[in-house]
Amino acid sequence: MEPAVLAILDMAPALRAGLDLVACGSTLGNLLRFVRGQDKLFRILVEAVHDTVFFIRRENSPTELIPNVRGYGHSFPEAYTSWDPAVKGSASHQRLIRYRFGGLALLVRFEGDGYFSEGPSALVSKPQSQLAQVPTLDALIEDFSTSSVTPGGPVLCSNVEIKHAGDVISQSLIFDLKTRSARKKDQDILDEELPRLWVAQIQKFILAYREDGVFNNIKVRDVREEVGSWERDHSNELSILAALIHRIIALVRSNPDGKLELRYAGLGNLKVREQSSEAGNTLSPEVKSLWMRKAYDNSNSTSGEDGGIAWVETSENDYTALFSVPKVLTRLLDGYPWYIFLARTFLAYTFLARTLLVCALLLRTYSSLRVLSSLILNSLLVIYSRRV
Repeated sequence: MEPAVLAILDMAPALRAGLDLVACGSTLGNLLRFVRGQDKLFRILVEAVHDTVFFIRRENSPTELIPNVRGYGHSFPEAYTSWDPAVKGSASHQRLIRYRFGGLALLVRFEGDGYFSEGPSALVSKPQSQLAQVPTLDALIEDFSTSSVTPGGPVLCSNVEIKHAGDVISQSLIFDLKTRSARKKDQDILDEELPRLWVAQIQKFILAYREDGVFNNIKVRDVREEVGSWERDHSNELSILAALIHRIIALVRSNPDGKLELRYAGLGNLKVREQSSEAGNTLSPEVKSLWMRKAYDNSNSTSGEDGGIAWVETSENDYTALFSVPKVLTRLLDGYPWYIFLARTFLAYTFLARTLLVCALLLRTYSSLRVLSSLILNSLLVIYSRRV
């Protein structure tokens, strides 16, 4: 996460202002799956740095290959997309997007598969012979020598060096790419990817089907409507996700050392623990100091401009659904009974309302019976007195 922090401080320091949470698509995706009742094990380190909370992924490397799985998920992008000369040789393209969710200002890092230079038609199929081509050392040297790479600011820590290269690409041009076997044409692949596309707010989706190692069916879709529909259809789950994030932030800020660990091992229980001393820190001392100094500078500046990309706070969309209390709230958060409190409050309120209604009906019935019994008793007394 530190390279992303350095990039934002160097390129667009105005985005630092008022941030509540810095996370990646993986950590938010894991919490969303937990809320939706999907059993995927995960571990997240949580740390508060000044007024911002960081979610740090602690799992296997995202570049690790899954054993005994064969496909073209890695070779297809290399064959059908190309790196700009200025950034050729990069390991991946990591992007940062800021938006509001649940009343919180989020900065989310995610990996982009590529972008359209002039719209979806820019994806041009390459000859099959290019699938096996590998750039030579001379070609790499030539590409590097012609790249437009300018030195950035001073090195802020011993492990990260900043360089400026390439161009700023609009979020609306970014696409996500998936490959599948032609035998899976009847499956709704997009539906499985919508939660991840929502987290990263990606609008373009490419799905390529292969048959005998050849991709003849490549579909390019604008999925803004599908992502919006998914958000509306899952408003209850997103509301619970927002409440969960608020609770985690409150817990880590109240902890003396400002650190926690979230661990989900299945069975519906999200465990909150103290971080071990071996977990380390989210940011190095130098970068942490810079982050806190920028926070102070932003709090004393109202211009919103600091030589980088201007950011208008009012332009942020708030992806927050109306809060409701479905049955998912009965899931427990071990050691912290806030879920129990919310669930019991809701159930107690419902039970109390029903109990009061029943009591009112019984009281009304009892009052009617008292009047009726009084009339009967008076009648009997009158009859008895007449006989006497």
